[in-house]
Amino acid sequence: MMNAAPKFPRPTQPDTPKRVFRICAYDLEAHVRTVLAKSTEAISDPASESDVARTIQRVTDAFLNPDDAERARNHLAMARSLIAHGRTFQDFSQRHQHLQTLMLGSLLQRTSWYLGLGPKGADIFLRVMNREQMSILEAFNDLETQARAREREALEDQLRRSLGTVLRGAQDGNLAHRVEGDLTDPVLAGIGADLNALMETLGAGLRSAMLALDDLAQGRLNAQMAGTFSGDFRKLQNNIATTVGAVDHALSRIGSAAEQIMSASDALREQASGLRERAATEQTNISVLNSGSAAMRDTLDANRDAAGQAQAALDAIAAEAANAGTGINRITSNMSRIEEGSVAVQGLADLIDTIAHQTHLLSLNAAVEAARAGDAGLGFAVVATEVRALATRVANGAEDIRTLVTDNALQVIAGREITEETGTVLARLQKQMADIRSVFDGIIATNEAQAAEFSVLEATMVSMSRSIERNVEASEQGVMLARTMSAATGDLTEVISSFERDPGPASGGKPDMTKPGDASAA
Repeated sequence: MMNAAPKFPRPTQPDTPKRVFRICAYDLEAHVRTVLAKSTEAISDPASESDVARTIQRVTDAFLNPDDAERARNHLAMARSLIAHGRTFQDFSQRHQHLQTLMLGSLLQRTSWYLGLGPKGADIFLRVMNREQMSILEAFNDLETQARAREREALEDQLRRSLGTVLRGAQDGNLAHRVEGDLTDPVLAGIGADLNALMETLGAGLRSAMLALDDLAQGRLNAQMAGTFSGDFRKLQNNIATTVGAVDHALSRIGSAAEQIMSASDALREQASGLRERAATEQTNISVLNSGSAAMRDTLDANRDAAGQAQAALDAIAAEAANAGTGINRITSNMSRIEEGSVAVQGLADLIDTIAHQTHLLSLNAAVEAARAGDAGLGFAVVATEVRALATRVANGAEDIRTLVTDNALQVIAGREITEETGTVLARLQKQMADIRSVFDGIIATNEAQAAEFSVLEATMVSMSRSIERNVEASEQGVMLARTMSAATGDLTEVISSFERDPGPASGGKPDMTKPGDASAA
């Protein structure tokens, strides 16, 4: 129930905060308890007396002590307590509006008994209550500002630590570090994103450059800085391409020169080897000539003696050849007689063949007669069969004799021809013996002249042998030099072949050079 209406000294409308509050104070506690009972403004549940007392004191100070400096601290404390319990300014505003409505209703009801609240009183009430609400709002804003400041400070500290990690890693050559964490502040998040983008660009450029340089270090002349870059990285990309092209061009020229040197060294080695072989062969020939010349001097003396002995031997051979001619004539005569005997044996063979034929006919007639006689002629038939077989064998033997006699006759004829040819050869041999004797006379005279010339030839061959020895030594040195040059060129070619070169036209042509500014940037 409401308290009894106050008695005013005079019937005037309330026109000051104090007068307005005096009217509100009658129902303030009841209204506070009603609001706290229906809301969660109280720290404890249900609302404690301390909550009621704090709320009454807060409203009282809003009307009676609006300029008290302590109120701002109290508002901050209350806002901090509400936030700690999960409350917001909207929660407070709803409760404040509820309390304001109840107070305004009581105020209007109590002033309606007299002259009414009046516009000034209503303005005072609303201004005070609104100022109180705005003061709490400012407290909430101050706390939110402080929280944001602390959060930004924490984000700045987080960004500062991340920046330190990234920069220290970059100083140590490690570009893998990035600004991490959820930066809710847009400005700080933009700074972190820009730095990460910068590190990504630096990392991508350096990684691509290092991959290209690693490929170049491993001998791959098709290395390139892959990617699309601008600015200094573009200059670095061009410079790497120019460097690789220049190295490729230089190696191509070195390879061509090495091939020419290899060809020249091979030709030199072949020529030196050929010269060495020819010189060695000539040295061997000279040595053989030196050895043979001495032997030939002795041979010339022996030839003179042998020529005399050969003349005596030729005389003996001529005599023997004459005797052989006489023997050949006798053999020819004997061959003629053998040929005549072969003709006689041929006649005998024909006779035997005739007898065998007649015997064969006789055996056939006897067999016919035996067959006519029947059993009485069986024995005679057997005899007839044997006679016929004997006649067949005799005929075959006669044929064999005739064949042998024919072969013998042919051999005799061939032997006679041979003996005749032998006689002719012996005649020519006797004539040639005389010619050979004349030749031996010339050989003896020639040996005398050659013996005088061999002394001069021996001195010349000694001088040639010394010159050839010097040529052999020089050719040996040429072969060794050619081998050394070939080995060195082979090592150079092997080094060049260890590079992986681009098979395209760039590997064999002139490299694409960029402007000097690019090279200085690299």
